[in-house]
Amino acid sequence: MSSIKSETINDLDLTIHTCFGEISAEEMVKTMIDFYKGTPTSLVIWNFTYSSLKKISGDEVYQIVHETKKHEHLRPYGKTALVFDKLSDYGIGRMIEIISEVSSIKIDFQPFRDLPSAYSWLKINRK
Repeated sequence: MSSIKSETINDLDLTIHTCFGEISAEEMVKTMIDFYKGTPTSLVIWNFTYSSLKKISGDEVYQIVHETKKHEHLRPYGKTALVFDKLSDYGIGRMIEIISEVSSIKIDFQPFRDLPSAYSWLKINRK
């Protein structure tokens, strides 16, 4: 069973999406749509350390990036950290980063292998 739990920390302008189980692109896109329907924060962490992205194909990575592109105006110059503990999933994070750059999305994406590195990149003092 997979799920995505989202937590917003308003005083840090941060939303953390923590994923559990084998996550699908459809689940990620639904979470993104729900996020953008509310008051999106500038900073986002997708924590995949409790999950697997092996269900997500290369074409679906484009779908995820396209969904971000549709809503980028709601987070101009936002930053999204993608945190993975599995090397294969980290590769998907790199794909998201590269496709976002090529698509000229105004949101920065960066994959990481641990949460402390993601917090540091986001300039958040948290363990």
